[in-house]
Amino acid sequence: MKCVLKLSVLFFLFWSLPAWAQLEVQTGQHMGIGYTFYSSVKSENQKRPLVLALHGCKQKAENFLAGTRLLDYAEKHDFHVLSPQQSRMYNWDGCWNFFLKQNHQRNSSSELGTLKRLIDKAIQRQNVDPSRIYVIGLSSGSGMALNLVLCFPELISGGAFFSGAAFAGAPTTLNYDHYLQNGSHLSREELATKAIRCLDDLNPTTLFRKAMIVHGDEDKRISSIHATQVKNQLVDYFAYLNSGREPDVSTVTKAPRGKKLGFTIETSFDSLLKSSVQHYVIHGMEHKLSGGSPNNFYSDPNGPNVTKAALKLFGIL
Repeated sequence: MKCVLKLSVLFFLFWSLPAWAQLEVQTGQHMGIGYTFYSSVKSENQKRPLVLALHGCKQKAENFLAGTRLLDYAEKHDFHVLSPQQSRMYNWDGCWNFFLKQNHQRNSSSELGTLKRLIDKAIQRQNVDPSRIYVIGLSSGSGMALNLVLCFPELISGGAFFSGAAFAGAPTTLNYDHYLQNGSHLSREELATKAIRCLDDLNPTTLFRKAMIVHGDEDKRISSIHATQVKNQLVDYFAYLNSGREPDVSTVTKAPRGKKLGFTIETSFDSLLKSSVQHYVIHGMEHKLSGGSPNNFYSDPNGPNVTKAALKLFGIL
C-alpha cells in the first residue's frame, strides 16, 4: 500500500510540473553574476535562436521568466533562454547598473562585458545560432538590454525594452531618481550621438535591426518620456546606418475592452535596411510588464502580451 502511495505521489508530481520543466537546464557563474541556460532537447542537432532575459530591480530572474512565460514559448517553439541574475555585490537592490558609464562602452570588465561574455560562452558551448540572438529586459533590465544592442550591435539582432530608460542619458548617479522621473536632460541630437558611439568606435557589420519599446503612460517609477527618447534614439540610429534616410511610420490604436487596457503602437520601419522600431504606449498601465502572467507582482495581465509580440517581431514565433 505504501509503495502504491509513493508511486502515485511521484506520478502526480511529474505531471503537475510545468511543461518547461522538461527543458535541459545548466547553471553557472561568471564574474559574480549567476546564470541559468535553458535549452530545448528538440534542438540537439541544429542551431536555434537565443533570448537573453534581463530582470528588473528587486526581482528574481525566475520571477521575470514566469511573468513573461518565456520558458513555455521556448519549449513550444524550440529556442534557448539565457537568464542571468544580478549580484547584490554590484547593486544592493539587485538592479542592473545600466546608468554607469562603464556599461555604455565595450568594456570586458563591466557588467555589460560580463553579459556579453555569457552570450559568447553560450555560442561556443551550445547549439546557438549566432545570427539570431535577442534580448528582452524589464526596468533596469531594459536599460541594460538597450546598452547591449547599442554597444554590441554585431552580436544582438533584436531587443525588447519594457518600461526602461534612455541610453546614456543620466548626467550623474546623484541625479538618478530625477532622471528616471523626468527623462534625460539631453537633446535628441545628443542622445542620438551617444547611441551611435559604439558604431563609430568599431564600425561593425551590424545584425541589430528589430526593436520594441513598451511603456505604461501611468508609470510613476520611470516616466514614459523615456520610451519616446528610446524610440527616437533607435530611429536615429537606424537612420544613421541608412545614410540619413527617414523611416516610414504607421500608427495603430486599440481601444480598451472590458478590463483590458487600450494601447497605441507606432511603428517606424525601413524596407531597404529591413529595420523596425515598434513603440507601444499602454494606456493606464503603471511600472509593470504588459500582458504578463496573472498573480505576478511585476505584471499587468490586462495589457497586451508584449513578450509574445516581441518574439513575433524577432521571427521566433
